[in-house]
Amino acid sequence: MGRISNTVVRKGVVTILVNSAPVTALVPAQSIFGPQPPALPAWPFIQYGVAIDVPRRAACLDGQEIEVAVHCFAKGEEAASAIGAAVSEALDGQVITLTSPHVGTAKIMATGGQTIVDGTDSNSWHAIRNLRIRVLT
Repeated sequence: MGRISNTVVRKGVVTILVNSAPVTALVPAQSIFGPQPPALPAWPFIQYGVAIDVPRRAACLDGQEIEVAVHCFAKGEEAASAIGAAVSEALDGQVITLTSPHVGTAKIMATGGQTIVDGTDSNSWHAIRNLRIRVLT
């Protein structure tokens, strides 16, 4: 078995967020992006970060562990924190079913995060939510 593409997992995570009513109540579905949002996106928006993957192998097991941050941008600390909390709640414990060419699962675990001022504008905030995704094929 070969390792799956991070793209497959990313699309699964973005799909969960786009279909989460609590998330889209705070951020429009069209403002939830992969690692490359458009230039100057309207705020608020969510961006799936750049993933790091590590292979996990054992007898009768082929998989990987993906570490990635989901970035939530909003005007105001409370807005950014609320979006971050909604993202964590939507993703934690979710399982993405993988199909052809790799059959298996990708289980998501929210591992924490932080909310910080984004740049020099004191009203621009950035919630970062860290994920560990265990992929087994």
